[in-house]
Amino acid sequence: MLIAESRAFQVATFHTLHLHRSELDQSQVFLDVMVIADEADAQLKETVQGLLVEIPSGPAPDPHVHAQETAQTIKLEPTHRGKN
Repeated sequence: MLIAESRAFQVATFHTLHLHRSELDQSQVFLDVMVIADEADAQLKETVQGLLVEIPSGPAPDPHVHAQETAQTIKLEPTHRGKN
């Protein structure tokens, strides 16, 4: 999701620059685009690093073991459909 949002920002930014290209200083636009790209990259990097801090370290739990433990904990009773 984060990558998709970053890409959407990039597309919107370049679309806006394209729409207003006649109003831009052509001798400065390349440097301005580099500043925008660097800032967007820095913000994306900071966000990803923040998300990585929240992820617990160590190996991921085995989903099969968790499912077995959950099934043992719940101990579902079989349903009986008797005649009425």
